[in-house]
Formats: sequence, structure tokens, C-alpha cells
Amino acid sequence: MYMPVATRGKSRFVRTKEYKAWQQLTELVPISESVRAGPIGSPESPVGIMLVVHGHDIDIDNCAKAHIDFLVRRGVITDDDISVVKAVLVFAGSPLQRNQCIEIVVYPASEFNWHDEQRKFIF
Repeated sequence: MYMPVATRGKSRFVRTKEYKAWQQLTELVPISESVRAGPIGSPESPVGIMLVVHGHDIDIDNCAKAHIDFLVRRGVITDDDISVVKAVLVFAGSPLQRNQCIEIVVYPASEFNWHDEQRKFIF
């Protein structure tokens, strides 16, 4: 998505041409009528996001950032910080032969409230 570029002794990251092309393609993705009325995720109304990735040969954790940024760019959620997005779940869907796709589901954050006794901590 991004590549480092050094200018005047400072490094910064710029979008790659592939990422810019992907972003242009996503402008063609239809957004439901309910979302066009206004964002469904905001600090007053936080959400959880579920991503189901269908394809093969995909680094599953790399899918989240671009698609959540897409939700912000298209006005589905107001921002992608933790005051708006309380949970992100990424699942592997069924593999596809040629095409790859992703399902994005945005839920009210209250749907993602787990009780402490259900949590398993690794470290």
C-alpha cells in the first residue's frame, strides 16, 4: 500500500500506484441506501467490523487496513480510531479460483461485547 520515500533527509510514506489504482476501483463499489443517509459509525455510535476474505494466497491480516480506510473514505464510518471502531474481526472465507473478494459487515459495537470470563489471553 505504501512505500518509503526519502526527501531532504526525512523519510515519509506515499501510496503506491497499485494502491491508488485499487482506491479508484473501489469508488465504483455501490454503497447501500441506508449508508448514504449518513455514517453508521461515530464516537456516539461505535461499531465493530467483520471482514470475510474470499480468495487464495492472501496474507489475511493485510486486508484490514485498506478496507477500513475504504469505509472512512466512502463515509460509512466517520473515522477508524478506537472511539469509533471497537472491534475488527477478519475471517477466511471460501477460496475462489480466479477472483478475490471481501465481504464487509458493520455491526453496532454492542454486538461485540464479550464478558471477561469468555476472554482468553495469550500474553
